[in-house]
Amino acid sequence: MLEEDNLNKEKTLKLLQSMATVEWGGDKLYDGKNDHLQQNPKEFVKFLDGLISLKKLKNLDFSSFLEIGFHNGYTNTIIDKIFKFKNNVVVDLVDQPCNAEAFRANHRFKNLTMICGDSTSTHVIKQAEKLGPYDLIFLDGCHEEYYVNEDYNNYKKMLSEDGVFVFHDINSTRFKGVAKVWKQAKEDYKEFYEFFVPNGNMGCGIGFIVNS
Repeated sequence: MLEEDNLNKEKTLKLLQSMATVEWGGDKLYDGKNDHLQQNPKEFVKFLDGLISLKKLKNLDFSSFLEIGFHNGYTNTIIDKIFKFKNNVVVDLVDQPCNAEAFRANHRFKNLTMICGDSTSTHVIKQAEKLGPYDLIFLDGCHEEYYVNEDYNNYKKMLSEDGVFVFHDINSTRFKGVAKVWKQAKEDYKEFYEFFVPNGNMGCGIGFIVNS
C-alpha cells in the first residue's frame, strides 16, 4: 500500500482517514489521547503522489530525510515507509502533548536520529548539518513567522542538489506566517508545487520547492 513504485491511493486514503480525527478530515473522534495523524488525509495523499511523481520524473534520490517538527511521528513514519530513507533525522523540542506509546512506536523500524532542542539554536543547527545534506526536508515545526523564516533560511542550506524542501500549513488560516515565508520560497526557487484540500478551520496546505 505505502509503496513508492505502486502507491494505492484509495487504500492509502482509507488508512490515513482511520488515523486522523474528524477535525482533520478523518474518521476518528478526538479522545484526548493525542495519538492521531495531524494531516488532512486527502491532501496528504495528493502530496505523496505528487512527490513520488516528481521523484520519478527527475530521477531524484531520496536517501536522506530531515523533518523539523516530529510530534508523535506518524507523518515521519508514513513518508519513511514509502521512501525507506537510509538517513532519517528529526528535530523537535518535544514540548507538545502527544501519546507516549505512539511517540515510541514511531521511533522504531527506521534509521532514525532524533535531535531534541530548539530548531533555531546554533547547537541544533550544527548537529543537523553534520548529518546532512538532505534530499528531502519537511518543515512542520513552530508555525510563528519568525521561526518558520529562521528554519527555512537555516535548513535550506542543507539541501542536496535537486533536493526538495516541503512546507506544511501553507494555506492555514491559523498560521498565516507560514504562508508569508512560503511566498518568499516560491520566489527564491521558482519550481514549486502546492496541494490543498479545503477543510474549514483545519485547512492546511502542503507545498514544496525543488533545489534546481
